[in-house]
Amino acid sequence: MKKTALPRTMFTQKMVPASTMNQITCVNIYKDGKFNMNGKLAASLGGKTLELSFTDDGQHFLLEESSGGAQSVRFPKSGSRRMLMVTELLEQQHIMLPAKYEVWLTEDGVWQGDLLENPMLSQSPKLRSSKKH
Repeated sequence: MKKTALPRTMFTQKMVPASTMNQITCVNIYKDGKFNMNGKLAASLGGKTLELSFTDDGQHFLLEESSGGAQSVRFPKSGSRRMLMVTELLEQQHIMLPAKYEVWLTEDGVWQGDLLENPMLSQSPKLRSSKKH
């Protein structure tokens, strides 16, 4: 097959990366207890000492900077830390893991996380085993 160079004027659809401004700030919480801030949130809060508190139903949380009392958690710069108490609370409230929370800065200057719909719930709840008995 003969290779033919096309004129550049035919290439009209420019592909540009999604703007980081559109990236939501979020936290993912995994079954192994990992509380994981995404890059955008870790850039703001990573490496800080924070207080983390949840609503009783586990649907929302607050992250606020702390001076380092007994209730404080020091997060590494990566913004990821294992916190088994969080996983236990979410499991008690029947929140499917991994759980994803959209996080935003309130007028009070604290970060609030709101549980997002779990995309795994839209799939069939029955998983077929590939093993033959």
